[in-house]
Amino acid sequence: MSATRIYDQLIIGGGRYAASLLNQTTASDQTLAVTDRQLAFPKVGVEAGTAAQQRGVQCELLAGMHVVDLRYDSQGLLLAKTPQGKQLQAKKVTVVAGASTLELAHRMGYGLEYFLLPVKGFSFAVGEQQDRVRYFTFRTHPDQPLSSLDFWRLLRLHTNPLPVLMSLLKSAGMRRLLLTGMGYRLPWIKDRLLARRAQKLSAEANAEITILGPLPPEQQLVNRKTSQLETQEVRLHPSEDLTFIFPALGQHDISEEEQNEEQQEGLSSDK
Repeated sequence: MSATRIYDQLIIGGGRYAASLLNQTTASDQTLAVTDRQLAFPKVGVEAGTAAQQRGVQCELLAGMHVVDLRYDSQGLLLAKTPQGKQLQAKKVTVVAGASTLELAHRMGYGLEYFLLPVKGFSFAVGEQQDRVRYFTFRTHPDQPLSSLDFWRLLRLHTNPLPVLMSLLKSAGMRRLLLTGMGYRLPWIKDRLLARRAQKLSAEANAEITILGPLPPEQQLVNRKTSQLETQEVRLHPSEDLTFIFPALGQHDISEEEQNEEQQEGLSSDK
């Protein structure tokens, strides 16, 4: 199947960050398309798209478009493909699609010094004080069943993962994520870890803990060269017409549908 239209600009990912890019767009003489994998386009993206159209921007919001391949075609344009065979051509592409951003970058040979650390968590209260716990989930992709090899896939088994793992363990923050992730898979240890965290908030040894709810899942970017979490925005800009954007820590694009699914899963697993 060939692409039916050539866009001046294509944004892959329809969440909060894409909405901020739309809000900055003023060119009315260019065609712009925004794709999102969800069948229901994220509300924040719809609002930004509507506002852009009211400013005269020729903007299309394409829901249910999960881009799994991105490459240059024979015309020198960027070609985005979906598993269903749909194709979009664009002169300029910006990718802000969460975990898919790094997957697409890796397919094109960019950003190989990075990998994603999947984390979940929940917030809790002790009296009037609140805190949150983040932990490594061992799950590399939300749409695939958990595998015992997932952790090693994260560290790229084919590129000698042991030095990467050892360097990660040198970071106190990374050790906490990894070890807490292991502990939270075991009910008794999970309760002990939470109790220790709660005691830091309260002087009472047996303070009552109230679970406020699960936190949105995140795919946190890790630099393999430094073995550190990237806490600031990271941009891969291999050419003038191609940009991959990873928002700052805690500001990742998460659709409302994904948040609702994860909240239900987290509430049931924490009971």
